[in-house]
Amino acid sequence: MPNEARKNSVEQLARLYSVVIGIALTLAMRSSLTINASWPLVRLDCALNLASFLVLVIPFYHGAMRHLYATYVESGGSSRVKNGALFVDFILLFLEGCAFVVMSSVVGDVSKFAWVVVFVLVLDSVWGILASLAFTGAQAQNSERIWALINVVASVILICMLVFASDKFDSNLIQAQFVLLSVLSLRTIVDYVFCWKFYFPPIAENAP
Repeated sequence: MPNEARKNSVEQLARLYSVVIGIALTLAMRSSLTINASWPLVRLDCALNLASFLVLVIPFYHGAMRHLYATYVESGGSSRVKNGALFVDFILLFLEGCAFVVMSSVVGDVSKFAWVVVFVLVLDSVWGILASLAFTGAQAQNSERIWALINVVASVILICMLVFASDKFDSNLIQAQFVLLSVLSLRTIVDYVFCWKFYFPPIAENAP
């Protein structure tokens, strides 16, 4: 059956994305832990960056998984998804996962870390815009547009900070990490507030 074949392709992509994100999470934790496992367990110079990584990766992973299943699997999948949409998802989500791996490897450098965050936000915005065009009628369409808008705003804020306050990012690392964490935390809060029903679909009234 075509739907069963597409479901298998979606599950393969979901597994690949999960593996890449798992690698990124492992590297981030490994880069942040103290070598001698003494107290504190997390290096103070990158503890806030680790928190920023977690604040960003959780909704990104959650949203990607919900998008894949809501678009291609749930309720038989959207019948109006354009040909090649799953391929676009495969390429962009894989690149996004690789970017998270890079982010995890520079978690100790606040300036490089922030620029990789900007790259991820911009890439996800591009993906959200393309998804809105390619997935006509898909359940995830509205959330994709919201994600694109939120990420554009967040990336613009971060770019302005990195360009016009680069000296503070280099001189006061703790303050810079705190500001970055605050921006990403607000981004995630707004994301979940506006897309709550998509992330956590309500139980249907006729459900057993």
